[in-house]
Amino acid sequence: MLGDTAVAVNPKDKRYKDMIGKILILPLVNREIPVVADEIVEMSFGTGAVKVTPAHDPNDWEIAKRHNLSAIQVIDKEGKITANASLDTNGQEIPTAAVKEYIAKDRYKAREAIIKDLKDKEFLQKEEDYTLPITRCYRCNSAIEPLVSEQWYLSTRGMADAGSKAVEEGKTRFVPDSWTKPYLLWMKNLHDWCISRQIWWGHRIPAWYCPECNKEKIIVGPGKDNYSLRSGIKPEYVGINPPDKCPKCSHKEMIQDPDVLDTWFSSALWPFSTLGWPKKNADLEYFYPTGVLVTGHEILYLWVARMIMMGLTFMGDVPFKEVFLNGIVRDSHGKKMSKSLGNVIDPLDITGQCGVDALRFTLAYNGIKGRDLQLGNDSFQAARNFCNKIWNASRFVLMNLGDGVKLRTGEEIAALKLELADRWIIGEYQRLIGEIDAAMSVYDISAAARALYDFIWSKYCDWYLELVKPRIYSALGVTAELSAADQASRDTAKAVLVYVLDGAMKLLHPQMPFISEEIWQNLKQITDKDWHPDNESIMIQMWPKADARLVDEKATAEMYLVMEVISAIRNVRGEMRINPAQKIKALIKVTGGQKLILEENMGYLSSLARLESLSLAEDMAKPAGAAAAVVAGIEIYIPLADIIDLGKEKERLEKEIAKAAEEVARVNIKLTNKEFMHKAPISEVDRVKEKAREITERIHKLEENLKSIS
Repeated sequence: MLGDTAVAVNPKDKRYKDMIGKILILPLVNREIPVVADEIVEMSFGTGAVKVTPAHDPNDWEIAKRHNLSAIQVIDKEGKITANASLDTNGQEIPTAAVKEYIAKDRYKAREAIIKDLKDKEFLQKEEDYTLPITRCYRCNSAIEPLVSEQWYLSTRGMADAGSKAVEEGKTRFVPDSWTKPYLLWMKNLHDWCISRQIWWGHRIPAWYCPECNKEKIIVGPGKDNYSLRSGIKPEYVGINPPDKCPKCSHKEMIQDPDVLDTWFSSALWPFSTLGWPKKNADLEYFYPTGVLVTGHEILYLWVARMIMMGLTFMGDVPFKEVFLNGIVRDSHGKKMSKSLGNVIDPLDITGQCGVDALRFTLAYNGIKGRDLQLGNDSFQAARNFCNKIWNASRFVLMNLGDGVKLRTGEEIAALKLELADRWIIGEYQRLIGEIDAAMSVYDISAAARALYDFIWSKYCDWYLELVKPRIYSALGVTAELSAADQASRDTAKAVLVYVLDGAMKLLHPQMPFISEEIWQNLKQITDKDWHPDNESIMIQMWPKADARLVDEKATAEMYLVMEVISAIRNVRGEMRINPAQKIKALIKVTGGQKLILEENMGYLSSLARLESLSLAEDMAKPAGAAAAVVAGIEIYIPLADIIDLGKEKERLEKEIAKAAEEVARVNIKLTNKEFMHKAPISEVDRVKEKAREITERIHKLEENLKSIS
């Protein structure tokens, strides 16, 4: 309050229209201050009249610039009241100012005294508790007072225009492109940059003062670097290297400015200063400009924009052709991770629990382009399980290869006598290569990770390995003797297993480098007798290339039909709680080409669905007491009379339906509660809605099962 130099009102506020331009008297200080009109003032906030303290508030400083108001600093760097409190707007002493007892007092002690005096002199109408945003020190939590001070500034208009032009012309491209507009807008509104800081460490400002020429403006204390500069002092010399003597009076001992450059100023030089700049050398010529910068979008303005401006200014070219801006890692509640908040996940803890590969893959999988990602300690379990899945699958392959297996090329694989499952997985592998290439070309790392996860876990491990196990096991002598056809089938299965596993590990390597390297090394030891682990690494192998000739669309369609039927039978087994080890009978009503496909692949159906018998017919009635499923127009019947007690199963289903109905009723009470729907967070309302939907779906499924066996 002691530093007020005006009162501002909104020019549209009819209450104060006649007061604009008039002079007020500031209580206690007796300073004459004007009433000014400024649109920044909110008419509905408080009284609609705002006191203006330019020296201690950034918004008030902007008001002061617009209305040519003076700034009176009444709080010093120690948080104490200064003698300026008794000055008028022209810098002259106010004889009637009653502020002497506040001077040199701590700001909080002075506040108490001012409130008391305002009450005693009947200037105070009322007091109210009020919450407002205050900048606080993250270490000691002290409230920070804004102060006006002399600083070094960098004129940025020309640099900003050049930086905008470079992006508009496509010399630098942002990924995602949605960040281009915010970047250009920031550049357009960029003010001159305050580049000086009053901190201990950093690049010193290259400005030099002569103590002889500035005897009254430089206060020198004991010690060579113990000095302070008075306001208004200007350097005699500015340059990268210190001068030998003062250019004015030839005094030999010059004093350097105590301020240091803003950290982001030093960082803005990084693309070329790390390469030996300002000296020209081979590294600088070869590595500048670089191809891609990968960083977080929260420092687009602080760092990326400034590197572009500096690069254009000092090197005459942009520092990078593309900028990939990834999201911010947030905690499970959506808050940005911060040491001061204590919500940081220690990556060393995660690597100790789940491994480095699981940590990397979690970040890649969840880092959807253009979005922040939320992580909790349990977010890494899925990736750890994925690592286990990959390891166990590779162990199965490696343990069952035997001797004489070699890694074949795609053309060599295509020349083998391939079965349906072989042609399908080879085609899916070719599609995977294309998906990853397409995703990585646009920096969609999450899409690449999801494609890898789906292929390795679902297609290679859950389906292909299970489909070829009968061929592998019979080949190892589990059955009595092998025919020539069985032997060829075994060799083909092993060749395809190796071919796809080798390629999958190469595709996985950028995201999971350790497990992919280990598996690939073990695979090489078996398939190449001349290979030695010191010779090669997976990281220097050729990246797989998709071969469209190896994609068999007919095989893909047929295999997916077989898989749908197997999945449908498995679902019936699960819903009816049939023992997984128990073999069952299946009746399938199917016609035309689909019947032929299923007949040719009855081995797959019997093995993976654990069938005792399988009957295919074009005309078939549903047996009594049989569970039914329909996929792709095919009707599947599973007789249950000899498998489960239908009476008990009916009783169980009725109980589950009743229990689920009670549960959904409780959930719906919440959803019909107006207070809950109005006050609860949107995320909680969505969670309850999703729960209601899931229970309703479960009831529908249970009712279908009950109808099926009734």
